[in-house]
Amino acid sequence: MNELFQEEILPAVREILHTLILLAVPAVTALLLKLANDMRGIFKKKADCERNHRLLGDAEKAVEQAVRYVGQTYVDELKRQGKFALDAQKEAMLRAQNLAIGMIYEESANLINVLFGDFDTWLETKVAAVIVMDKRA
Repeated sequence: MNELFQEEILPAVREILHTLILLAVPAVTALLLKLANDMRGIFKKKADCERNHRLLGDAEKAVEQAVRYVGQTYVDELKRQGKFALDAQKEAMLRAQNLAIGMIYEESANLINVLFGDFDTWLETKVAAVIVMDKRA
């Protein structure tokens, strides 16, 4: 029985195992490559999300700074003089928008166009929102 095992069964088992390993290597390799590509995609999406969040945050900070600068220079002076009427309010918004445009990275503006459809509308809305928030603070 021992001789039969060593001469016939053991070589057959080895041949079967060898064949299984040869068949499994390409499948395992393909699986590992797919897993690596999937992980690369996940990391890229995470990096893109973080980049977009940073770009949008930078644009929002630029708007806040522009509104506060115009408020502290142009608006406060007109209020001291008692000349802050509706036309001056419109001028203050335009000044804040123009200042913000100069401070916002082109890449951020492009992202805003993609996310919100229109940079100018986003900017006008954001300036108005910051003004309202500053008045409440």
